[in-house]
Amino acid sequence: MEGLTFLLQTFVSTLASMMVGFLWHSELLFGRTWWRNTFPGIRFGDTKLFKEAGNFPLYMTMIVTIIQNIVLTYVINTLYPLLAQSTGDGVFFPAACSVIISIILSCVIFPHFVYSRKPFVLYLIAAGHNVFQTTAAIFVIYYLIATGKD
Repeated sequence: MEGLTFLLQTFVSTLASMMVGFLWHSELLFGRTWWRNTFPGIRFGDTKLFKEAGNFPLYMTMIVTIIQNIVLTYVINTLYPLLAQSTGDGVFFPAACSVIISIILSCVIFPHFVYSRKPFVLYLIAAGHNVFQTTAAIFVIYYLIATGKD
């Protein structure tokens, strides 16, 4: 794995992850439901909340997403040669990785929702986001590896 290739895979998978997050939490999908259950009593899209927080959640989300995709890129690049020999170059490898990692992530966050007494719908939105975000990132990384894009 070359440095420039690794950076490209990390950058593009981070963009894909962030795009899924923006879409997932927009009005098109679950934005209003997520907002209503996360910030009860605050009007949807009220930017005053984020101005007071100094956009801290957005910056932290970006940093964590970059870290997540650095780790995913490393893991996929490490596992790809091993699994490509046994499974061939098909869709099975990224699909299997995506499902396994997404289930693990969704199980890891479940206790936090249970003990914080947040509405169950928030867990479903977060777990679904994890599944689609991880799937997008893994498929991007896999595509760049399989096609040899440098």
